Amino acid sequence: MRLLTLGEPGAPLSVLCIGAHSDDIEIGIGGTILSWIATGVKLHVHWCVLSATGSRATEAEASAVAFLNGAASVQIDTGATMRTRIIGKSPTSPGTASATT
Repeated sequence: MRLLTLGEPGAPLSVLCIGAHSDDIEIGIGGTILSWIATGVKLHVHWCVLSATGSRATEAEASAVAFLNGAASVQIDTGATMRTRIIGKSPTSPGTASATT
Protein backbone atom coordinates (compact mmCIF):
# COMPACT_ATOMS: atom_id res chain seq x y z
CA MET A 1 0.00 0.00 0.00
CA ARG A 2 1.24 3.50 -0.83
CA LEU A 3 0.82 6.40 1.60
CA LEU A 4 -0.96 9.43 0.13
CA THR A 5 0.39 12.69 1.56
CA LEU A 6 -1.70 15.81 1.02
CA GLY A 7 0.12 18.24 3.26
CA GLU A 8 3.85 18.82 3.66
CA PRO A 9 5.36 21.02 6.41
CA GLY A 10 5.65 24.59 5.11
CA ALA A 11 3.58 23.88 2.00
CA PRO A 12 0.23 25.64 1.46
CA LEU A 13 -2.94 23.56 1.36
CA SER A 14 -6.56 24.73 0.94
CA VAL A 15 -9.31 22.61 2.43
CA LEU A 16 -13.08 22.92 2.07
CA CYS A 17 -14.90 21.38 5.05
CA ILE A 18 -18.69 20.97 4.81
CA GLY A 19 -20.83 19.73 7.69
CA ALA A 20 -24.58 19.43 8.07
CA HIS A 21 -24.46 20.03 11.84
CA SER A 22 -22.28 22.02 14.23
CA ASP A 23 -19.86 19.23 15.23
CA ASP A 24 -19.82 17.12 12.05
CA ILE A 25 -16.56 18.55 10.72
CA GLU A 26 -14.71 18.13 14.01
CA ILE A 27 -15.87 14.52 14.27
CA GLY A 28 -15.36 13.64 10.59
CA ILE A 29 -11.96 15.14 9.75
CA GLY A 30 -10.82 16.87 12.94
CA GLY A 31 -7.82 14.64 13.56
CA THR A 32 -6.48 15.20 10.06
CA ILE A 33 -6.88 18.98 10.28
CA LEU A 34 -5.18 19.11 13.69
CA SER A 35 -2.36 16.92 12.36
CA TRP A 36 -1.79 19.23 9.37
CA ILE A 37 -1.66 22.30 11.64
CA ALA A 38 0.67 20.55 14.11
CA THR A 39 3.11 19.50 11.37
CA GLY A 40 3.38 23.02 9.95
CA VAL A 41 1.24 22.80 6.83
CA LYS A 42 0.16 26.34 5.80
CA LEU A 43 -3.49 25.42 6.02
CA HIS A 44 -6.19 27.62 4.46
CA VAL A 45 -9.60 26.43 5.60
CA HIS A 46 -13.09 27.21 4.34
CA TRP A 47 -15.33 25.84 7.12
CA CYS A 48 -19.03 25.59 6.23
CA VAL A 49 -21.77 24.38 8.62
CA LEU A 50 -25.05 24.23 6.74
CA SER A 51 -27.70 23.99 9.46
CA ALA A 52 -26.26 26.22 12.18
CA THR A 53 -28.53 29.19 12.90
CA GLY A 54 -29.01 31.44 15.91
CA SER A 55 -27.18 30.25 19.01
CA ARG A 56 -26.01 27.10 17.18
CA ALA A 57 -24.30 29.32 14.56
CA THR A 58 -22.52 31.22 17.33
CA GLU A 59 -21.49 27.91 18.91
CA ALA A 60 -20.27 26.48 15.57
CA GLU A 61 -18.31 29.62 14.80
CA ALA A 62 -16.63 29.73 18.24
CA SER A 63 -15.75 26.05 17.98
CA ALA A 64 -14.24 26.49 14.52
CA VAL A 65 -12.15 29.49 15.64
CA ALA A 66 -10.76 27.54 18.60
CA PHE A 67 -10.30 24.34 16.60
CA LEU A 68 -8.47 26.03 13.73
CA ASN A 69 -6.04 28.01 15.88
CA GLY A 70 -2.74 27.94 13.98
CA ALA A 71 -4.23 27.69 10.47
CA ALA A 72 -2.83 30.20 7.95
CA SER A 73 -6.33 31.49 7.17
CA VAL A 74 -9.90 30.57 8.01
CA GLN A 75 -13.24 31.42 6.40
CA ILE A 76 -16.28 30.27 8.38
CA ASP A 77 -19.79 30.14 6.90
CA THR A 78 -22.72 29.11 9.09
CA GLY A 79 -26.45 28.64 8.73
CA ALA A 80 -29.04 29.12 6.05
CA THR A 81 -28.00 32.75 5.59
CA MET A 82 -24.32 31.73 5.31
CA ARG A 83 -23.01 34.28 7.80
CA THR A 84 -19.30 34.60 6.92
CA ARG A 85 -16.30 35.27 9.18
CA ILE A 86 -12.78 35.50 7.71
CA ILE A 87 -9.68 35.12 9.86
CA GLY A 88 -6.19 35.60 8.37
CA LYS A 89 -5.12 36.12 4.78
CA SER A 90 -6.35 34.35 1.66
CA PRO A 91 -4.12 31.64 0.19
CA THR A 92 -1.90 32.66 -2.73
CA SER A 93 -1.24 29.42 -4.62
CA PRO A 94 -2.21 26.47 -2.44
CA GLY A 95 -2.90 22.89 -3.34
CA THR A 96 -6.51 21.91 -2.87
CA ALA A 97 -8.32 19.18 -1.04
CA SER A 98 -11.90 18.89 0.12
CA ALA A 99 -13.57 17.16 3.00
CA THR A 100 -17.29 16.65 3.41
CA THR A 101 -19.27 15.16 6.24
